Amino acid sequence: MSTLPGRPLPPELPAEPFSPNEPAPDQPPRPDEPAPFEPAPPAPEPSMPVPPRT
Repeated sequence: MSTLPGRPLPPELPAEPFSPNEPAPDQPPRPDEPAPFEPAPPAPEPSMPVPPRT
């Protein structure tokens, strides 16, 4: 296993070879996937209760 110093791989990603669906360690994470070091944004909660559809 060869890893870049100071940049440990997250446990859910394989060390190597990299899967074509996963970003390489030298590439920024895809916008549709939260970075491993950033918490996912909380789900937006409605400020007002949604009225039932009639």
